[in-house]
Amino acid sequence: MVLKMNKRNKKILTAIVILLLLYYLYKIYLDKSKKGKTTNGNGGNLGEARYRCDAGGCLECPPNIPNIENVCPFTDSNCGSGCTHPPIITPPSLPKVVGCMDNTQLNYDPLANFPCRKCCVPIIYGCNDMTAINYYGGVSSGYGCTNNVNDTSCCVYSL
Repeated sequence: MVLKMNKRNKKILTAIVILLLLYYLYKIYLDKSKKGKTTNGNGGNLGEARYRCDAGGCLECPPNIPNIENVCPFTDSNCGSGCTHPPIITPPSLPKVVGCMDNTQLNYDPLANFPCRKCCVPIIYGCNDMTAINYYGGVSSGYGCTNNVNDTSCCVYSL
């Protein structure tokens, strides 16, 4: 099968050659960057794994910290069996509950542990008695002139 070399086919062939060249260069780069390094247990980061003895037991150090040999002197995950501290078990973190954390707002959420942006709804006080002259239908449900739904002290009535 002979491929006719028109403009479109030349562009496709050029793109394929460029992609192959980029792939080849990428593979060379990866091979050079891995040379002489090992994968440690720290999420697959490259470099020699280092450990330190801490109150939590023998802990793996993050890679690429300055003076890692002094801060994290051990290369084995048992800290050279010199770590006598029992590991500290930390409780799992609480789930993120987004909500209004302002207790003066209508939709205050006491379980919220992460504030939301612009989600708090203010409490609107006013006369909620439909027979009053100054009745306002926008008063928050469950509220009147104060926090009490039955408080009509701010309502004005005709004689």
